[in-house]
Formats: sequence, structure tokens, C-alpha cells
Amino acid sequence: MIRNFLKRKRLRSQFVLVNLYAIFPIIFLLSIVILVSFFHELNNSTIETMLDKSYNSQLYAMRYFSQYTGKDSFSYLQKIAPYFASYIADATGVEVEIHSRAGMLASSSGKKKPDFVSGDVSNAFTEKSYMFITSSNGIVLSFSSPIFDHNGDIIGVIRYIYPMEKQYRRLWHMAAILGGLTAASLLLIFIVGFLFAREITRPLSMLRDKVNQMKEGNLQQLIPPVDNAEIDELGNAFNLMCERLNEYITILGNQQQQLRQMFNNTAHQLKTPLTSIIGYSQMIQLNSDNDQVCEDAFVIEESGERLLRTIETVLEQSRTQTFWHPLKITFFSLNEMVEESINLLKPRLKKCNIKVYNRIERDVNINTDRALIQEVVLALLDNAIMHSGCSEIYFWHSKKNNETLRLHIRDNGKGISEEDAPYVFKTFYRSAASAGTGIGLSICENFMQRIGGVIKLNPNTGFGAEFILEFPF
Repeated sequence: MIRNFLKRKRLRSQFVLVNLYAIFPIIFLLSIVILVSFFHELNNSTIETMLDKSYNSQLYAMRYFSQYTGKDSFSYLQKIAPYFASYIADATGVEVEIHSRAGMLASSSGKKKPDFVSGDVSNAFTEKSYMFITSSNGIVLSFSSPIFDHNGDIIGVIRYIYPMEKQYRRLWHMAAILGGLTAASLLLIFIVGFLFAREITRPLSMLRDKVNQMKEGNLQQLIPPVDNAEIDELGNAFNLMCERLNEYITILGNQQQQLRQMFNNTAHQLKTPLTSIIGYSQMIQLNSDNDQVCEDAFVIEESGERLLRTIETVLEQSRTQTFWHPLKITFFSLNEMVEESINLLKPRLKKCNIKVYNRIERDVNINTDRALIQEVVLALLDNAIMHSGCSEIYFWHSKKNNETLRLHIRDNGKGISEEDAPYVFKTFYRSAASAGTGIGLSICENFMQRIGGVIKLNPNTGFGAEFILEFPF
């Protein structure tokens, strides 16, 4: 139970709580022992007091009966019992009862019969006896002492009824004092433990702050040495780790620069001749009157453009997996971005007789990387133009739980089969009817993940294909 209670608590709190858990039972048990000892001492002190009083009363009774010359001591006791009880009560300051074997003879309070019956009276016909009794007036000490006549025979019993209210009130006062001391001790232990724990955990707090700075990318922060040997070793290990990370980052930066240069050169070497091929094929179509030549040139142009798009897509996929580019977060209109994307592909859309309907409201704005979102929209539009065989494309927006903005893109083409739907975002996956490279949608998913969004395929459109882009507010 203690382990569960200490879970997820700071080390300083755990240290203080462990001290309290360890010391509180000791203080509590010590207080109980002191109270029990005080209780027994209180009772024993009262019994000793009553023993002294009973000795004096017995001596008085023996002197009184030594003057009696008759033979019926019991009758004499019965006669003098009221006076005898009053005298002893005045002398001792407690209530006194005179008993014979037949019952109570007299009481200093004038009662005709006792308030309660206890075994100490019958035991006192043999020897002195006492009992603690709970009566209607609280706890009392019933102390009984034998009465001897002039022949040394026990003819009755003096019963003292001593109220314990004052003594037990002292006990409660003692308990209150111990409770206050216990609370003060626990408070002192808490304060001292807290201060001590703060000193112990101060190096750990400093280490945590430095590690948080390292987590934010500041690897130049070194952890200074501390007095604690174990924490100092841990700090040295972190410093060494930072040095190694800085070295690796430098190496990776150099390799990144080399890879970027290689990709730029590769793109230039591949795209330059392809651009020339496409350009000359277009010139052939414009300048030749031979239909067969124009048709062949058109095939060359289409194949060159497809190869050029494939190269650009492969290079883009490689760049997204190799390089880390910081996001450029801006606040922009979703309607305007979609409209701009449509205009960029307007010649191809017009050539394929595809109509686009932008139904996004003009006041819908999002805060994210505009360039990445536009790349995703352009890729989805390109897929619809190239592979869907559609004649219409629709854009609209919706909201999910007032926490997520959704951009819907749907065409009325042939759609995506149920067999292909689970795999469309897998890299290099292509359906049997597709002529694409299989990496366009994978790049779209990668871009959406980078901005903290999601791209989904809605399989329940009934016709065509519908993609949903989700952006967190």
C-alpha cells in the first residue's frame, strides 16, 4: 500500500513521507506506553493512599473495640455502625460503608443499601481487597478492609468508595499533552525532513533542468560538479553524452550537406535531358504535318512527362526521409490555398474536361505549414486527374468535436477497391489497374504526420474516392 501511495511522487516528497512513516509508529507507540504506564501508576498511587487510610481506620476500630467488655461484638458493631462510618468518612475524606456478612449496616451518606455490589466486600472478610467499578457516577475504587474486635476476630468490613474522576481527568490532560507533543514532533520532523530532502535533491533538480534544456536541443549546457558522488558521476555521464551527440550532429550535418548536393546534382543531371526531350517532342508536334510523326511525338512527350514526375516524386520522397526541414507555420485561408492549387493545375484539368467545385467557406482559416498542405492537395488532384477517370472533383470542409478541422476531397471517378483501400498509403504499393509509382500517397501521409495531422480514405462514399485531411485546431 505504501509503494502504491508513493508512486508518481517527487523524490523530495517520498523522502519526507518515508521519514514520517518510519517515525510516526515509534512516537505513537511511545505515547501509548507512556499513557499506559501513567494509568497504572495513577491506580497504584490511589491504592497505596487507600491502604494508608485503611490502616488508620483499622487501628481506630481496634482501640474502640478494646474498650468494649461485652460478648456480642456484632451487635455492638451494628449499634455503632452509623457513627463509625461518619467518623471514618470525615477522617479519610471519602464515602464509607460498614458491612457485615449479612449486608450493609450503615453508610456515611445515609443510604440504606449500597449503589452496587462488588466482590471486594466478601473478599475483605479474609484480607484487604479492592476493585475498580464503573458506577452511575463514573469509575470508582471500591476498597474493603476487615474490622477486628478485641478478640482479633473479623466481625465486619469497612468499604471505601473512592471516585476516580479527578485522577482520570489528569490522565486525559496527560493524553492531550502527549497528543500535542506528538503533533509538534511530527511537524518538526516534517520541516527538518523537508529541508534535508531539499538539500539532497537540489543536485537532482539542477540535473533535471539541464536535461530538459538538452531535450530542447541545447547540447552546450554542461552539468557542473556537485558534492554527491553518485550524482556527480551521473552528471559526468550526461556531459560525455552531450559531447558525443555534438560530434555526431556535426558529422550528420556534413553528411546531410553532401547528400543535398548529391540530390541537387542528380536532379539536374536527370531533369535537364528530359526537359529537352519533352521540349523537342512538343516542337515536332507543332512543326510536322505528318500525323504518325505527331502521334509518336505525343507518346514521347507523355512518357517523358511521366518519367519526369516519377523522378521528382522519388527525389521528394528521399528528401522527406533524409532531411529535416523546420516547419513554417502560418495562418492562412483554406479556401484561398485550395483555389490557388486548382489554378496551378487548371490547364490539365481543362484538357481532361474535369470540373472542380470549391465549397469551402472563405472564413475558414488554419494555422499550419501552408506549403506542405498545398503539396498534399496538389498530389491528390494529380492522382484524380491521372488515375480516377473522373469528370468532377469536390472540395468542402467539416469539423469534428470542435477540436479538428477536416478538408474533404472527393471525385466521381472509378474509386478505390475494397482490396486496395487498406494499402493505398503504403510506400510503392500499386493496384493492378494503376500506372503510378506507388509513393505519392505515402508522401502525403508523411507530410500530414509532420504537421500533426492525419490523412484518411473514406471507404463509404458510394462512388469515386474521398480523401479526408484532418488538422488539429
